[in-house]
Amino acid sequence: MTTSSGATLPAASSKSLDARSVWSNTMKPHEVPYPTLSPDTDPHAEAVQLEIYRRMSPGRKIELVFEAIEMNRALILAGLRKRFPKAGEQELRRRLFGICLGEELATKAYGPLEDPD
Repeated sequence: MTTSSGATLPAASSKSLDARSVWSNTMKPHEVPYPTLSPDTDPHAEAVQLEIYRRMSPGRKIELVFEAIEMNRALILAGLRKRFPKAGEQELRRRLFGICLGEELATKAYGPLEDPD
């Protein structure tokens, strides 16, 4: 695979590559092949994905982070609604804070969960 700067990466194999053994002074640090970040992802697919991320503007990367955070919150709230079908929005938000912040900090910041009677 060739990177955006023209450096050629060694062909990916099922074995991890030791970054120090393939380092050359023609490669930039981010071009040195490292073991895959996701064991279930094909190394070439991951290389393409990482190259796309490298080409993204910082603003777009921040947008992706915020989208991931919002999706995570939505999934947590969906799970809480399923587990606590009678809970109101205020209780669900408090439970969300307990998951995201940890129960101890959520209790200090937002008070204890109210006992449903």
